[in-house]
Amino acid sequence: MHKPLLDINDFVQQQQSHYMITKSLNPLLNNRGKVVIYGAGFHGIETLAKLKQYGLKPSFFVDGDKNLAGKSIGGIPVMSTEILSTISKDSVIIITPRHASIEIEITLRSLEFNNLIICDKIVNDHFLLKGYLSNLELKQEIYIQNKSEIDFVRNHLADAHSVKVFDAAIKLWCYGDYHNSLQIAKHETYYPFDIIHLNDDEVFVDCGAYTGDSINEFVWKTSGKYRAIYGFEASELQYEQAKAYLRNKKFENIELSNIGVWSREDILSFASENKVGDRISDNGEIKIKVDSLDRMLKDKFPPTYIKMDIEGAELEALKGATEIIKAHSPKLAVCVYHKFGDIWNIPDFILKKFNGYKIYLRADWALAEYKCFAVSDERRG
Repeated sequence: MHKPLLDINDFVQQQQSHYMITKSLNPLLNNRGKVVIYGAGFHGIETLAKLKQYGLKPSFFVDGDKNLAGKSIGGIPVMSTEILSTISKDSVIIITPRHASIEIEITLRSLEFNNLIICDKIVNDHFLLKGYLSNLELKQEIYIQNKSEIDFVRNHLADAHSVKVFDAAIKLWCYGDYHNSLQIAKHETYYPFDIIHLNDDEVFVDCGAYTGDSINEFVWKTSGKYRAIYGFEASELQYEQAKAYLRNKKFENIELSNIGVWSREDILSFASENKVGDRISDNGEIKIKVDSLDRMLKDKFPPTYIKMDIEGAELEALKGATEIIKAHSPKLAVCVYHKFGDIWNIPDFILKKFNGYKIYLRADWALAEYKCFAVSDERRG
């Protein structure tokens, strides 16, 4: 039986290893012509060593440093970038620089090179492995089964950019096509200036407080003028980190709780994900207490802004906040990239459950990190 939802944590865990340059992991390295390493620096040389380990010999390095042109590294010549205009478009180009991989890829795409491998150790920080998404046929089936709901959401998005983000996310999940994501991503976290407007009387609810970083950003955005902050973090370790971090900051009117946000009071199993975040799992080794925002915020200041980044629990958390959202119409910022289907299921839930909300979608600079912003008529402006 098909698993109905495929989440990023499972995907990253399956695909993560060895720069994705072995024959078994990367079909681009089979039956191709030239293999080129872009970048003759530390990571380029490391990549060469890995290729040789698997019996693969690249044709040459390409590097923008003209001083390296004409030299040889490990028996492999180094060529200037001008050679790119002369080689076959079927060549496989392995991009090795860490912090310029996005710009290099865009340049190579504009030159009509499509057989690209991103050789970045921090790949799971800002890529979903560049088109090697798994179970594409299954996800396409799920997409077809939910087409009416998907069309409803797409037709009710608040602006043209949201539609672009929505389409890019569908192409990424269903077809492994990340190119549109590259073009539309912006370096915006939870405060896109054209959507989220803060005042001096905000009550911020941080679901998934992590180590306190989003609370710190909120305080900075409000210049320290707000009514209250309520933070919830399920991971005990990250909760302790957040407490220490915020204690050093000496912020006022903050309540931080070591509890997960869910649709009801319960005890759930979590799996520890050192690089991606703790997530709910039937086989999880950690037991964590969870509860609903309707219960936990009952005697608190009414929220004006609720942010949720809780590793796939976002929809359940919204279900557990229906009373408080209906009563106070807070601004919402909800991550919709942890599970396949969230990109339409979460906006659909908000649109059908609550009155007067407009839905915006934005892609953070990490490319696969899509967020749904929902702002009511009452909170707009």
